[in-house]
Amino acid sequence: PTSLYQQRNQTSCWERSPLAMRAVTTALLPRAAPLLAALGAAQHHGRFSRRFHARPSFAGQERTWRADRPVGLDGVNRSWLPSPTELEAQPLVRRSKQFARDLRNWGRYAKALRCVACNAPLTEVRTPCVGLGSLVVSFAQAYARAVAAGNTTRLAQDQCGWFAKDQSRSCSELFGCYAPSLQEACPPEACGVLAKPSGVKLLRKWGPTLHFSAVLYLALHGHLGLNREAPPPLGRADCAVVHVRRGDACVNTNRRCHSNDEYVEAARQLKDAYGLESLRVVSDDGNLPLDRWRRLGYDVEVLSRSEAYDVSRSVAGAAKSLRDHFPEKRMARGELGPTATQDALRDMLGPRTLECRAFVGSFSASMSKAIFAQLLIRHRRGAPLLSGGGGGGGGGPPRPPPPPPR
Repeated sequence: PTSLYQQRNQTSCWERSPLAMRAVTTALLPRAAPLLAALGAAQHHGRFSRRFHARPSFAGQERTWRADRPVGLDGVNRSWLPSPTELEAQPLVRRSKQFARDLRNWGRYAKALRCVACNAPLTEVRTPCVGLGSLVVSFAQAYARAVAAGNTTRLAQDQCGWFAKDQSRSCSELFGCYAPSLQEACPPEACGVLAKPSGVKLLRKWGPTLHFSAVLYLALHGHLGLNREAPPPLGRADCAVVHVRRGDACVNTNRRCHSNDEYVEAARQLKDAYGLESLRVVSDDGNLPLDRWRRLGYDVEVLSRSEAYDVSRSVAGAAKSLRDHFPEKRMARGELGPTATQDALRDMLGPRTLECRAFVGSFSASMSKAIFAQLLIRHRRGAPLLSGGGGGGGGGPPRPPPPPPR
C-alpha cells in the first residue's frame, strides 16, 4: 500500500510537472468527451422534464428500459423485428401459462387494493394538466409504485381542460367517467389476498415494464383481458398500428418531429419481415403518407377523427408562444372541438387500436408508450416494434433490429 508520505510526494510531483499533467489530460480527453456529452444531455433532459417531477420514461426507469431480459425485448430506444420463429420463442410465449397465472394473481391483489371494504392505505397522486398521453403515463407510473407498496390510489387533480371542456361526457374526471373508477365495491372476503405479497411478485419476476403495463391496462380498462385466449402466431391477416406524433413536436426544439419517410420506411420493414396487410393509423396530423403506405401493399385505415391537434402551421417560428399552443392549453380554451378528449382516448385504448399486433411509433411520445404497454397485456406477448425515439426526449431513425432474445 502506498503510504501517506508517498501519496503526498506523488501529488507534489504532479504539481511540479505541468507538462506531464497536460500530456495525461490530452490523452484522456477524447475518451471522456462522449461521457461529458451524455451527462450534458441528461442534464438538459432533466431541465426539459422538470414539470413532470421526474424524467419521462417508459416504466418509471430513467432513459433506459431495464426490463429487457424478462420480457425478451432489447430496449425502449431500439427496434425489435425478430423472425417469426424467434417471435414465438420469446419468454412471454415460452412461459405463457406461467405469465398468465402470475398476471391473474397480481390482478386479484390489485383489484383488492381498489376495494373500499379492504381499507388499504391511500396514495394520492397529483398530476398536472399536461398532454393527455403524458397525464395517463405519469399517473400509471405513480400507480405502479403505489401497488408495489400495497396502497390504493386516487388521482387528485384541479380542473383540467381535457375533461372540463370535452362535451362527450357529462363529467370532469378521467377515472369514474372516461375510464373505470379506481375504487370498487367487493365482498370483505376478497381482502384476504392482501395478506400475501402478490403486489411485488409481478414486478420482481417479470420486471418494471410488464408491471407498469399491467397497472396501466387495469387503470384504463378495469380488467386485464385474461378471458381472451392466447393469440396464434403473427400472420399476414394481423394489423400494425402506427402512431404519428406531430403537433407541437414539430416546432419544439426539445422534441423530435419524425418525417413521413421514417414512418414509410418502418412500415416497409414490417411488410418485409411479416407480410402484414393492414395498417391502422392514429395521429394528430392530417397530412399523412397514406398513398405511400398503400403502394407498399397495405390496406390503410386512419382511426383518428380529429385534426385539431395539429399546431405545426399555427406556431411555425413562434417559439416564444409555443407553450400557449400545447394541446392541453388549446383544449382549455375550447379550441380543439367538443369531443377531442373522447377521440384521443379512443385512439389510445380503443379496440381497433389494440387489436393490432405490431407497432410503429416514437417512445418520446407518451401516447406511443401507452399504446405499446397495452399491446403487451392485451396479447400477452411482445409486439414487433419500430421506435423512432427513446424513453425521454429525442430520438432518431429506426435502428437495425437487435439480436434475438435469449
